[in-house]
Amino acid sequence: MNMRYAVLSDIHGNYPALLKVIEDAGQRGIHHFIFAGDYCLSGAWSDACIETIMKLPDKIIIRGNEERYLENLVGKDQATWTDGQMQISYWCFRNIRPDYLEYLLSLPHTVEFAYGKVKVHIAHSSDHFLGEYEFPNFGPAVLAKRYSDSVVTREGLSRDLEKLLDEDPVFASRVSTLEDGIYIFGHSHVQWSHKVKGRDILLVNPGSCGLPLDAMAESIPYSILTISEDGEAGIEEIRIPFSKRDYVEKLKQTSQYEQATVWTKVITYELLTAREHMTFFLQFAEDYANQKGDRRRPFALETWEEAYKAWEDTRAKMVIRLGAKEDIEALQQLYYELEKDAVRFQPEHFVHGDRDEEFFSGIFTADNQDILVAEQDGKIVGFAHVMILQQKRVPCLKPERVIYLQDLDVAEECRSQGIGAKLMEACKAYGKEKGADFMRTQVFPQNIRGIQFYERAGFSEKMKTIEIYL
Repeated sequence: MNMRYAVLSDIHGNYPALLKVIEDAGQRGIHHFIFAGDYCLSGAWSDACIETIMKLPDKIIIRGNEERYLENLVGKDQATWTDGQMQISYWCFRNIRPDYLEYLLSLPHTVEFAYGKVKVHIAHSSDHFLGEYEFPNFGPAVLAKRYSDSVVTREGLSRDLEKLLDEDPVFASRVSTLEDGIYIFGHSHVQWSHKVKGRDILLVNPGSCGLPLDAMAESIPYSILTISEDGEAGIEEIRIPFSKRDYVEKLKQTSQYEQATVWTKVITYELLTAREHMTFFLQFAEDYANQKGDRRRPFALETWEEAYKAWEDTRAKMVIRLGAKEDIEALQQLYYELEKDAVRFQPEHFVHGDRDEEFFSGIFTADNQDILVAEQDGKIVGFAHVMILQQKRVPCLKPERVIYLQDLDVAEECRSQGIGAKLMEACKAYGKEKGADFMRTQVFPQNIRGIQFYERAGFSEKMKTIEIYL
């Protein structure tokens, strides 16, 4: 007989998402659950989540790191809770039912069990099994930078992770210390799994059904673990459609939004972009407080709110304008980044070129082309090179004008912030102003992320370019 488990983690008070997962599992005939921690904080419906989980008859459940934040508040003087950073923990502690909190704090940190010949190990973080490996290599902050503005597909992410894990000697060293079995964990909010070559070791992270940070929009993850009595194990990664915008609107109507505003706003930004932002904001707040000379930690309420306003203003302070001579040095660096992909995708045609001042001057002085630059906080963070062209005058072609997008790039450290999308909208507006009828560009077939970006911007394939060497 095969045993099937729905594996969930990191619900974070997102009751609608939890219900979706339970419903989907039920439709697949699955009634056994494994929960890998973090049931509270960030979403406003902790009680509903806990009550629902407690009522499930067949479950294996452990606690996560968020439960520790609540445990640390037990017996403390609430009159001292005046800082800003911990407002989300204070709100949750004040609003969770005492008996539900007691239930969470009674949960074990780890669980081991066996089904047939297979031993299953459960902990909240992969650090328990692998040490500090997952987050530095493919944690949510890493993915937010690595995959720029594109939506990551399960296939693409799995392919990248398999390549890393199959080839990395550090990873091989870490798993060599593990006994055969299944290792389940969450914490990173990134769904992935891996069968270790040559070993009966299966690593499973179901991702976060409440706050996914793997750049896959409008879906929530969980995994299905199947174990047979003779020792065979398999994992299926599931994504369920989920309207994050509807959820955010509900979240904005709660007292959490009023009393832990900054944290909740950052979380909603993470939900809508499916990417890590809290890590970046916390570092921004740290820098802001230091510049202000405020050494209080956790951050004072005033500093916390001021830092968020400054962070929000920084993200908003992006202007798109026509490029000029003083932008050349920054543009040269961006072009070099862009050419790396061209050389990688088609080395038979592309090399790194020397784009000197004359190259840019030719664009700046031309009547039919421009470089649009995205400037954020005084720094050039992206560009688009556009040209207005007239269709060839042949009998079978309509006499149309086209805005041709020659190049578009966003600085690697500034990706995942919507800059590329804003540049694209600026290109469209530029084309309309110049009387263009449509926009055209080319993209390497190997550039899956680029293709997804252009498709989201409304582009569709019209013709294929084919060639042959002579």
